[in-house]
Amino acid sequence: MVARKDNVVKMLVSGVAMQMKGAKVTVVAAPAKVAGKNAEGFVVTADGKEYVGKKLIIASGSVAAVPPIPGLKESVAA
Repeated sequence: MVARKDNVVKMLVSGVAMQMKGAKVTVVAAPAKVAGKNAEGFVVTADGKEYVGKKLIIASGSVAAVPPIPGLKESVAA
C-alpha cells in the first residue's frame, strides 16, 4: 500500500512540475525570505539570488505525524 501511495505521489508531483514548466514558472527549492514588495511585484531572496514576481506561492511542505494514541507508534514502526 505504501509503495502504491509513493508511486501516486511521484506521478502527481511530476505532473505539477510539468505544468509549472509549461507555464514558465520558476521553481526554487531552497530556503527563502520574502524581502518585500515593489512596483514590479514580490521580492524574494533564495540561494543568494533575488527574484521578483507578480505572484508568489509559498509551499512549505509537510511532515507525517503519529497521533499520541497508546500502542500506535509501536504498530506503525513494524
